Amino acid sequence: MRVLPSFAALVCLAGSLSCPRVSAEPVSREIVVGGATRSYLLSVPAAWDRVRPLPVLFVFHGAGSDAESMVRATGFDALSETTPMLVVYPRAPERVKRYEVDPPAGRLSADVEFVDALLARLRERFPIDAQRIWATGFSNGAALCYRLAAERPQVIAAIAPVAGYLPDLSRTAAGVPVPLPVPLLHVHGSADGRVGAPTSAVATWARRNAATRGPVADVLPGTGALVVRRTAYTGATPRSDASLLLIEGEGHVWSGGPGGPISRAILEFLGTHPHDAARPAAAPAAPAPPTTRAQPAPRDAAQPLVGTPFGSTASLRWLTPEGAPVAFSAQRLTLLRWWTNACPHCVGSVPALAGLEARYRARGLRMVGVYHPKGARLSDTAARDYAARLGFSGALAFDDRWTKYLELRDRGGLRKATSITVLVDSEGIVRWVHPGPRIDPGSADLAALDAALDRMLPAAAHAGPPPAR
Repeated sequence: MRVLPSFAALVCLAGSLSCPRVSAEPVSREIVVGGATRSYLLSVPAAWDRVRPLPVLFVFHGAGSDAESMVRATGFDALSETTPMLVVYPRAPERVKRYEVDPPAGRLSADVEFVDALLARLRERFPIDAQRIWATGFSNGAALCYRLAAERPQVIAAIAPVAGYLPDLSRTAAGVPVPLPVPLLHVHGSADGRVGAPTSAVATWARRNAATRGPVADVLPGTGALVVRRTAYTGATPRSDASLLLIEGEGHVWSGGPGGPISRAILEFLGTHPHDAARPAAAPAAPAPPTTRAQPAPRDAAQPLVGTPFGSTASLRWLTPEGAPVAFSAQRLTLLRWWTNACPHCVGSVPALAGLEARYRARGLRMVGVYHPKGARLSDTAARDYAARLGFSGALAFDDRWTKYLELRDRGGLRKATSITVLVDSEGIVRWVHPGPRIDPGSADLAALDAALDRMLPAAAHAGPPPAR
């Protein structure tokens, strides 16, 4: 079959548009800000299709260092090929080789202005995903992440400072918006002798975010030889999240190596904290008897997917006890939950949903855990073992290239997180959707799903196979 180029591609070929060069190799560029010439490295993922909006990740280097060192230390360029995003490495002024983290009282940091100008430049050349603009950095660059989040909370979706400190945020420029919560993941080595323990900084930021629960301590899984102790604060929404990853025995370094477990954990946290995370979950579908072809499921204006066909499952690979794909027609309702390894939001959500499956299985519910790889891809066996550790031993499907997730995301506007949950009836019609990132035990979201299942499924005494087609 002959494939015709898209209209945008034809325009690019004709030279009528300035089409950015797509390359994973970072390119050095310059921009004039406040009369001074500043420079930065920019990496554009080769996997980008030139159409989809791109998240932006700012990566700030440490004092006395440079942007190139962050390229080598983090491995974000290679990781951006799995999850396409623009990676920007701003350089501090050559004369001082450090960012302005503590500007004079009442004046905006010159480097906050630098980031403002960079975003304006990027928006001229790329379709930017405004809900996914993130910042990470090392040492002095980590402190700039805090400054940037405090002064641009309406822009920055989440931050992940590494080996840094919390600046004096009382010295904030006039005109800065009222403080808004910005999710935080602070990474630090337990043996860092250069920057002191960050516990108080994380607790302070948690209060700023109105995180009312915590601290809760556990060990971050999937970090290989590194022992990473996590302390987490949470609140009413994921926007309140503030966590500390303390790496045992590590000093003032970017731990784990390029593309390693720390870089992957940072991307996992940032990716699950878009700027629209405070948006309420979609309302459950209205009560309805089992669907037949003559009686279509009701549409839900709050969630475009509800009442529409789930569509093909051909892009999914299946690992089921019976060795065959799960057919929607084989049970009254099928609950599909996207999950991945090293996902803090899946640790509580998957067991909670598996508990619902156990409760409603006799009434016609089956759950499918849909694995979508992030970072180090799990083998089929490892994915099965990981799911079992999360408390789920049922049917697994593998969305290896995120094909089905991206389709559902674009059809339903599901841009909060990749860990979505979709309820499908025996006719293949979507009945309920949760945009992610988590459905906690005891939460209102779990109660809403429980109530929806109870309405849609027949009483246990009358449960049986779905109506004949």
